[in-house]
Amino acid sequence: MLGASSRLWILLSTWVLCVVCAAGCAPASRTELIVVVELGGDLEVPRDLSFLTIRVETRAGRLLRESLPFTGPDARRFPFTLGITQAEGRADAVDVFVDGFVTDVRPAVSRRVATQFVPGDRRVVHIVLERACFFADCTDGLTCLHGACIDPAVDPSTLPRYTGTLPDAGPPPDGGLDAPSFDVGLDAHVESDANLDAFTLPPDAARDANQDATTCEGDAGLRGEPAGCTLSRPPARPTCGDGGDDGFVRTIAMLDPQLDQSGGLWASRGFDLDGFCTNPVDPETPRECESPLGDPPQSDGPGGVDNVVGQAAYLSILTFVPDLQRDTERSARRGRSVPILRLRGWNGLADDGRVRLDVSAAVDVLPEGTEPPPGGLEIENGLPDPRWDGTDTAYVGSNYFAAGDEDLPLISDDNAYVTGHTLVAHLPARAPIDFPVPNGVGRLRMTEPMIVAQIDPSTHQIESAVLVGRWAFVDMLDHLGDIGICAGVGEGDTFLAAFSLVGQRAMDVRSIPGSGGAGVQCDAMSAALPFVAASPVRWGGVIARELQPPGCP
Repeated sequence: MLGASSRLWILLSTWVLCVVCAAGCAPASRTELIVVVELGGDLEVPRDLSFLTIRVETRAGRLLRESLPFTGPDARRFPFTLGITQAEGRADAVDVFVDGFVTDVRPAVSRRVATQFVPGDRRVVHIVLERACFFADCTDGLTCLHGACIDPAVDPSTLPRYTGTLPDAGPPPDGGLDAPSFDVGLDAHVESDANLDAFTLPPDAARDANQDATTCEGDAGLRGEPAGCTLSRPPARPTCGDGGDDGFVRTIAMLDPQLDQSGGLWASRGFDLDGFCTNPVDPETPRECESPLGDPPQSDGPGGVDNVVGQAAYLSILTFVPDLQRDTERSARRGRSVPILRLRGWNGLADDGRVRLDVSAAVDVLPEGTEPPPGGLEIENGLPDPRWDGTDTAYVGSNYFAAGDEDLPLISDDNAYVTGHTLVAHLPARAPIDFPVPNGVGRLRMTEPMIVAQIDPSTHQIESAVLVGRWAFVDMLDHLGDIGICAGVGEGDTFLAAFSLVGQRAMDVRSIPGSGGAGVQCDAMSAALPFVAASPVRWGGVIARELQPPGCP
């Protein structure tokens, strides 16, 4: 075994591994991957992990496998950084495996990145081990990220550039291809994150000037099927962990739900849900499930955007109820049953790895100077409408909280995050998410629901948001009763028969993620409901009133 001060090279076929030490390694024209491994902010060593293994593999075989202890005389510390050079400048594929162990029985946390060299360029593979992925049961070649099993493939063009200087590892050992395999101890790993300042993030990943972008850069976008499809997903969680709290609790009323997404708006309002870029023109196009009527699948938007509710379902409803969009906006502006978001634990910067978002709905929103009557607020009352100038007060229904306690919200994500002033929150499955409709309350129950909201950098308030998820067809039929479309009422029977046909043709996902497959029928629609306006409000507390949709007789 070579000593810690030795300059080491491993030459395997045409590969060169440079271990980071202290001076220069390769000119900027080299074809190189810089692998950086860090620990998430909620993990500590040796309390949570006792040792780490790193494997780098190519199609030609294993390039490196090393075990790194966190205790004893050879204890290592984060971040670990190493450079891998493709000596001939080819775009060869590379797999990087990182496993963290509590004991030597099985990894407690694992992460894999499958990518490629970019000829003549130096790119960074940034891996962060997270508690959310402890003992994740990912199969079929998937890897864990933020608690979810995903495709490990990362488009090399999305990897951040590295513009720093790696140390010179010296000449390769004599013998060329017959060079012996050395036990590389990584004793020369970087002892600080000084070299990480050489990351060059792409323009769309630029970070707030007050935040260190090199430590908050999230993983690159995902690739789906067919090959070459880059999926449109919400931005990744920043890797900097919890950034603290600026001390403010922000309460925001969401306004102007956009039901009418005609003119192609639907294609830009949601995100990919199923991992496919579905194209109905291609008979072999991948899909999560089959149409119950055997119809070709609906076309996805750019990046595999799934939103057939905006593409087809609501357009059908608006044909039957043409004033629904206008009347829904008017209902929202009255303040009754508008969604109320409470954002807590945000550091006030562009990136924060952990915040909390609570969701409820207002019994009413009252303008400044208007007090609730002594007997309590009723949903329908003669009180003045809100001004939406930031001085209104929102009083929310008790049915969104356990025992009516505002500290026990039923719809909440205490592990939401902010990245690039975009808030991402995952909500409980089939939680009752309410918004105003002309008849009172419109209720959505989705599986895999998520809120993605934009925060104004100058006001630090949410300015718009979109609710995305999988909407089971049976739950959608219940929602029609909220807007007055009922069997046996007027022309309700005629519309429901027609809508059932539209729904069976439009359904594109399973209500339970991962339950699809060849020959399995779809039972849900992908959905995106944007709220294109918002207003900060004051928190008036929980009112002993329950918001309930009217339903059908």
